[in-house]
Parts: sequence; structure tokens; C-alpha cells
Amino acid sequence: MRSVREDARGIVAPDLGLQRFRLDRYPPSPEVARLVDRYWVVTWDLRGRPSHTQHVFPHPVVNVTFQDGGPGLVTGVSTTVVARTLSGAGRVLGIMFRPAGFRPLLGRPMATIRDATDYDDSVPPSVGQVIAWNGKDFAPQDPNVLTPRFFTVPQANFVNFTGISTRHTIGSFLIPPMPFDYVPIVWGHIKSTGVELDADPFIIGCEVRIGNATSGELIGRGFGNISTWTTIVPHVSTNQDITRAISPDNGVGVIPGYSTGEASTLYINLFNDGLAGVYQFNRNNAQLAVMVMPVSPLLEPES
Repeated sequence: MRSVREDARGIVAPDLGLQRFRLDRYPPSPEVARLVDRYWVVTWDLRGRPSHTQHVFPHPVVNVTFQDGGPGLVTGVSTTVVARTLSGAGRVLGIMFRPAGFRPLLGRPMATIRDATDYDDSVPPSVGQVIAWNGKDFAPQDPNVLTPRFFTVPQANFVNFTGISTRHTIGSFLIPPMPFDYVPIVWGHIKSTGVELDADPFIIGCEVRIGNATSGELIGRGFGNISTWTTIVPHVSTNQDITRAISPDNGVGVIPGYSTGEASTLYINLFNDGLAGVYQFNRNNAQLAVMVMPVSPLLEPES
């Protein structure tokens, strides 16, 4: 097996590169030599030194690599110059296959993985991470990036109110930007007294809307009376649209990923279906819970 000093084919500017990293090659065992050309190990220690970008003209074969104990990465035949940036300290173990040597393991034509360089290995994976598509490359990610997020809205977000109104905002909550489209699921409780000018004068109504206190999408309602707490639950239909409902992919109640400001603000209103109501609301012990439910893949932020 020839050393890299004797055979540096494919390495652009090897004299400079070999000052930044070390490349060792090892022959395969006879049992696998029919398929495997060589094993190779690249090590580097650039701690306290600038990073180094190495360009390579790859051999027209498949390489399987393992970086710092991470998962294996299969790289198909590349028809372009490949660049890798080395920083800090690290090690990569590679298995270079012979031409077509990977075909029995792949189980399909080699052309299907030609130029398959869509893995971002700039940051080694951490324990427990998985390799997943991030919208541009495959890269290490936490497996829980698309799990629901839970928030509570404390009584400090509510405002006392005494007066006459058909709809009056008594609280709000800004959901922070999320890396996915989502539906907020709400439930909670408030305590208010008063009289409403409608068919049920002693029923105290409450609603939760997205994006605008009066015209935003309805996602929650609650009904109580002057002697009990008003309980808020998920609710999107109205008397004007009795079929309106949320399903996983119908777009109802969805807040787009990375929304900020009013677009991702929830408004909690005292509300009645009649002409008006006389209310006395105290925020003591008022509370709203919000579950952010993802309804899209992970999204890339807009530039």
C-alpha cells in the first residue's frame, strides 16, 4: 500500500494540505479485498489555528466514512471537486470500495447515488441525534424538533376590566417563532361576573383568536355564568359556519412557521353573542394553556 507521500493523486495542493492533516492508508483483508480497495484515516488537530478547506478530486468509487464515532455516511461517485473544511480536532475513518464494489451492498444501480454529497458533516452529531433532512442537506438533528411545545399564559398577561362591551380583550400572548407551521391548541379558565343582553343573560362568554382581537381566526371559546368559572376549550366553529373544524391538513387555525408579532399573538376576549354585556373581570387566577402542534416539516427561515 503506497503512502500519501508517494501517491497523492486527487488531493489538491497536497504539500500544503498535509501540513494541516495526516492521511494514513491500510490494505483490506483478503476476505473483502474483492470489494474494498483500502481503508484510510484522516486526522487533524487545528486547535488554536485557522480552519483549513481541502479540495479533492475524488476517485470514481464509493467511500463510506465515519467521523469521530458518528454514523456511517455513504458518498457516491462524484463528478465535481469536493471541498471539506477542517477545524478543531477530529478524525475520519474511510472505506474506499473498488469500482462497482459497492453495487452488491447498494442493491440498485450505482448511478442512483452519483454526486450524492447532500450530507452536512460540518458539525459532528451528538449522542441521541439522528440524521434527517433539514430542507437543504441531511444533517444531525435532535429527534424532537417536531414535537409539540407547551406554554402557559400567566395571570400577569391578563388585564382587569369593568365596563360595557360586546367584545373586550382581557389578555394576550405572543407565541415565539417556531421552525414549522403549527396549530395552537388552547384551554384555560377565567372568572367574570356581569349580565349579557342576549337570550342567556347570565352566561359569561370568552373567546381566543389568532392575529387580531376582532377578526382573527377563532380557536377557543368558553361559557360559564356569574357564579362559576368560565372554562376555555378548543373551538373553531360558529353559528355562521357550523362545519368549520380543524384537521391535520386543512389549514384551519394554522400559524405559519417563523411568524412573529401580531401574526402569532393570541387574544383572549370577553365576548357575547348579543348586543352587549356588562362585565366585571378580575385577573386573579386567570390562566390559559397553549399547546403548539406542528403541522408541517421543519422549515428553513426566510433570508
